[in-house]
Amino acid sequence: MKNIMSLLILVIMGFMLYISWMNLGAYRKENQLKYSTYMEQAKMYESKEIYVDAVDQYERALKIKTDDFDTAMKIVGLYDKLEDDDGYVDACKKAIRIQKNNPDPYMRAIRRYLEMGEKKKAYKMLTEAETVLGALEEKPEADLKEISEKLMELRGEYTVRLCEAEEYYGLHYLGGGSTGAAVFSVDGKFGVMNDSNQVKVVPEYDFVNLTGEGDLTAVKQNNKYFFIDNGYNRRVITDDPASYLGVFDKRYAPAEINKVCGYVDKKMNQTHFEYEYAGSFENGYAAVKKDGKWGVINLSFSSPTGFVYDEIKLDNYGFFATYGVFFAKKDGRYSLYNMTGEELAGGFEDAKLFASRQPAAVKKDGKWGFISITGEEVIAPAYADADSFNVGYAPVAKKDSWGCIDLKGNMVIEPAFEVIQPFSNDGYAYCKQDGFSHFIKVTIYD
Repeated sequence: MKNIMSLLILVIMGFMLYISWMNLGAYRKENQLKYSTYMEQAKMYESKEIYVDAVDQYERALKIKTDDFDTAMKIVGLYDKLEDDDGYVDACKKAIRIQKNNPDPYMRAIRRYLEMGEKKKAYKMLTEAETVLGALEEKPEADLKEISEKLMELRGEYTVRLCEAEEYYGLHYLGGGSTGAAVFSVDGKFGVMNDSNQVKVVPEYDFVNLTGEGDLTAVKQNNKYFFIDNGYNRRVITDDPASYLGVFDKRYAPAEINKVCGYVDKKMNQTHFEYEYAGSFENGYAAVKKDGKWGVINLSFSSPTGFVYDEIKLDNYGFFATYGVFFAKKDGRYSLYNMTGEELAGGFEDAKLFASRQPAAVKKDGKWGFISITGEEVIAPAYADADSFNVGYAPVAKKDSWGCIDLKGNMVIEPAFEVIQPFSNDGYAYCKQDGFSHFIKVTIYD
């Protein structure tokens, strides 16, 4: 009985399989008939220059044969005749999905985007095409060359405008945040502007530092150092005359009093006045100098590194490790360290602080190149001078003139400036040309 039941089940399953196969065959035959009909209709409409209906019929056919690249490209051509830019690039994208390694739809879409003035979209597709086509075993060299040239053309777009600052002391993003600021001077007086070059503290002080936590800004006026608020009101002043005040973090600001450096809190209580130099705290760490040696301290005033360095690289505001690593000098050479003092890379003659999480400039064998935040060399030393990357650009010098390179080392702004500082997150960089202060503004596509 069991054998009969098993045989019966097999017969039923076989019959169902046969029915399914017959249905599938019928379905395929029906679809082939539909496809042929759609294609014939499309060609008929195309011959009569009724392009909208031709597109509709080709689209129907493409839904049946989804890998039909030739039909997809026919649709691209018809949208061109219809002068429908959006339809044209959408059709190009469909063709790319069918044959991702074919350069033709990429190039058509890129050219159309550029004609439309959609440069950000063109840039995005250019980078995608460069990545995909560049990975092929047989690379389409002519197309890749055109892609590379168009990318450099887009990345090299910039404008220059005059800046009111006579001197500009470097942009800083507190804690590596998104909003930056820089001290500047006009006629010997100091103020602060943000990373969009809007004045935040009017240049009327003999000294000014960046605004820290609690919106307090250290200034010097009439030979006295004190802190002001955003309304320019004097808020707190040290009991003993200070000869320097730094930037507040949540708890402390560095100060120099009676030629000794330490820290003050927001009530001006003094603590740990034991250093030859005291830097600003940022992300819980500060660089200090004691007994002729440099070290890193935390908010408990203990040192995770020890006082073992001959120098620690600082910016103009006393910060040294905005992005979690720092440069310090030992035995005549600079190295990159993490916050525990572990060496990540070394053997440098000089170095510039990281301007972002993108590569920083380092000097080796008399030339400047770039290393990543983990210490890997990303651009070999080749420049007379350089500064660090942000938004995909870095200032570099050839002889006495400064220009800019991209992350691949392509010169996208030819050397024509006396100096260029690192770029802001919004694509601005302070520069000097013909003795005047300017801002370069680059267009950021990625």
